[in-house]
Amino acid sequence: SQGYDAIFLAVGAWNSYKLGIPGEDLPGVMSAIEFLIRTASGDPPPVGKKVIIIGNGNTGMDAARSCLRMGAKEVIMLYRRTKAEMPANPQEIHDAEQEGIKIHILATPTRIVSKDGRFSGVEYLENELKAADSSGRPSPVPIKGSETIIEADQAIVSIGQFSDMAFLKNDSELKDIAFTKKGIPETDSNTLQSCLPYLFLGGDLLRGPRTVIQASADGREAALSIHSYLTDGVVIKDAKPFNITKGKLKEVDPVNFENIISRPRHSTPLLSVEQRVKSFEEAELVLTESQAKAEAERCLSCGCLDSFDCLLRKYATIYNVDASKLTFWKSPKYKIENSHPFITVDPNKCIVCRRCAVGCDNYQIQYAIKVDEVSSENRIGPPQYAPNINDKCVDCGLCAGNCPTGALQEKIKGKPGPFELKKIRTTCTYCGVGCQIYLGVSGGEVVNVEGVSGVAPNFGHLCVKGRFAYDFIHSPERLRYPMIKQDDGSFRQASWEEALDLVARQLSSVRDEYGPDTIGALTSARVTNEENYLFQKLARAVFKTNNVDHCARLCHASTVAGLAAAFGSGAMTNTIGDIEEADVILLTGSNITENHPVISSNIKRAIKFKGTKLIVVDPRRINMTYFSRNWLRQNLGTDVAWINGMMHVIIKEELFDKSFVENRTTNFEELTKAVKKYTPEYVESITGIPSQSL
Repeated sequence: SQGYDAIFLAVGAWNSYKLGIPGEDLPGVMSAIEFLIRTASGDPPPVGKKVIIIGNGNTGMDAARSCLRMGAKEVIMLYRRTKAEMPANPQEIHDAEQEGIKIHILATPTRIVSKDGRFSGVEYLENELKAADSSGRPSPVPIKGSETIIEADQAIVSIGQFSDMAFLKNDSELKDIAFTKKGIPETDSNTLQSCLPYLFLGGDLLRGPRTVIQASADGREAALSIHSYLTDGVVIKDAKPFNITKGKLKEVDPVNFENIISRPRHSTPLLSVEQRVKSFEEAELVLTESQAKAEAERCLSCGCLDSFDCLLRKYATIYNVDASKLTFWKSPKYKIENSHPFITVDPNKCIVCRRCAVGCDNYQIQYAIKVDEVSSENRIGPPQYAPNINDKCVDCGLCAGNCPTGALQEKIKGKPGPFELKKIRTTCTYCGVGCQIYLGVSGGEVVNVEGVSGVAPNFGHLCVKGRFAYDFIHSPERLRYPMIKQDDGSFRQASWEEALDLVARQLSSVRDEYGPDTIGALTSARVTNEENYLFQKLARAVFKTNNVDHCARLCHASTVAGLAAAFGSGAMTNTIGDIEEADVILLTGSNITENHPVISSNIKRAIKFKGTKLIVVDPRRINMTYFSRNWLRQNLGTDVAWINGMMHVIIKEELFDKSFVENRTTNFEELTKAVKKYTPEYVESITGIPSQSL
């Protein structure tokens, strides 16, 4: 009637369950919820000298400990099972007993005893535990003839809470609502949508008394479901992720932790018992700095670190695989290998897909990983295989990126997660290839890097630098703010505004006094093209100078100048993709497997799959010589001579494309004259390259 299209109902569970025994409505008997509300709101009820608490959940425990602080001399808690089954937090139970609260176990109240029309005590039967009931806990069975009466001044009942749905049940317009046995509308526990499509339920109302964080989680889930309902007309719920568990911590085989040093938690110090029971002051103190750091350094990386990326888990989720019908290992059968600097090998998770080996052999062309049979004395069934990384590995991480499970995991620096990462696309700045990468960011820090699949020039492939050498951005030695040099030579921290003002003022002063040509602007290959463009624009437009240079020119000056003179540009004359289509590749002056590793894999693939002929001219035995058809070793400093000699042979034997030369070049005759004297014999005398090889 007010125009809302959906309603989320989370009214909590404020009603207390009744005991269902005679006398529970007598004066002097109240629920723990009512007692705590009145106490917290400044209207505490009288408790007398002796109080009985019936029930042993966290609410009952709060009521019991509050009674002590309100002057009660004795507080007794009755619980029908043993301490092992108590729902209250174990720490609460421990602290309560320290404070003098008595816990009477295996006791079932049978009636409330009265005197002069008011509560005076509780009669109970002693229990014995039998087979587990529907809750999974042992079932308490009263022992006949064991009736016992405990006298007291006040009884507080805390055996559970429920929601009051009378306002829904009594609404004639909502007569179509179907209610469960618990008295709440029938609701899908996953989508939180009730039998009325526009009504969503959550929190304690739906699930019974739980924690604040569980109720908050329902609020988030309900918001997602309501959004889906309002935008799509129906609630479309993502499939529940497939998970496998080894059980609760106490059920997990200790062999899973055999390489982990056990470090018990630091207990939070408490006020003394004498101090605690006299007031409602916070009983817990604080950890020391060293204790807090020790707790913060805990691993918190339980389970598989590849859980957010595991394709096996993804497909098991899509196809709704029932984990309860699967047989899986409760403890590792094979040793986890951590000797690799960047990759952890876990044979227990290998599904023998061989994507790691196939990728290494046919894309990286490194032959650094094999899938071998692993032995185990305890093996039952077919043999198990696992990846084995050998000494040919160049640490490119392709195998870990290809692995669909957690068998090959990248070692994450710091706390390893697992993290659900925000991915930011950018370009690797380590060399000029321009590999496209995703930075995996969590908490404002880069925690991993992966290539962008299907996108040139690297198509998801990276080298060791691009994939693993990212932690320098978080180095404590990195400058994160401007520093200004003082008269004594030391540096002090400054604001950006102060630093920029100083730079502008001093550069302007130099320009005005000595002229713009006295200023030079040098930039870096580590920044983006856009930033480099803006920097040269600043130099030319503001400081009026053309003295703009770049650090990469120091090593590329000659090649860039030659390319610019011959082709009009210093950039590459072909695309990286052209490499794998070439019939012949001449490699000289570059240890490409070190400087441009991704390009070296392009060349290796061309050799392996196309039969491309590789010629290496280099005095060093670089890695690519092992893939070459010809390796020419020139003397140092004789590059121009052998290049002229090669051109001499090409021209003399007319191996060049005459049509291309006629239509696309100038001064070819001058070139012919310039290289005429560089006969193979003459070149051999200069370079040491045998004339026949040239």
